[in-house]
Amino acid sequence: MMAAKRSVGPIPPFPIDIDRTMFGAYLSGFVDGEGCFSLGLDHNRHSINKTPLVRLTISLRSDDLAILNLIHSYFQCGNVQCENIVTMGASLIGNRKPKAAFVITRVQDLFETVVPHFEKFPLFAKKKRDFEIWKDAVDFGC
Repeated sequence: MMAAKRSVGPIPPFPIDIDRTMFGAYLSGFVDGEGCFSLGLDHNRHSINKTPLVRLTISLRSDDLAILNLIHSYFQCGNVQCENIVTMGASLIGNRKPKAAFVITRVQDLFETVVPHFEKFPLFAKKKRDFEIWKDAVDFGC
């Protein structure tokens, strides 16, 4: 179970000592390996109507939280979520580590920030096709 790490307050600015253009190219490659462009339906059991959902998610082990926070500051939208270790209980058996994720679900943020990013810094691996399909859904205004 993930619990929101940030629920209020401003997102820290992107560090001035990191070149945004170089980081943008790095980020696209990072998302090609670790990101997920997802489409789905909100399955609210209390409603007959299903709401379309679009999101960008990058999931990592929580010991990589610093890069998720840096991505958050780069995009200036979305949120970082961390698993709540107390409620995980027995799931920590073995070598399972707590996870963290950077998630953007707001369609306006996806349309105005994420889509232009990946148009400027295109993907080159398997997620390129996923992004093109996902982008059509975002453009459609899911």
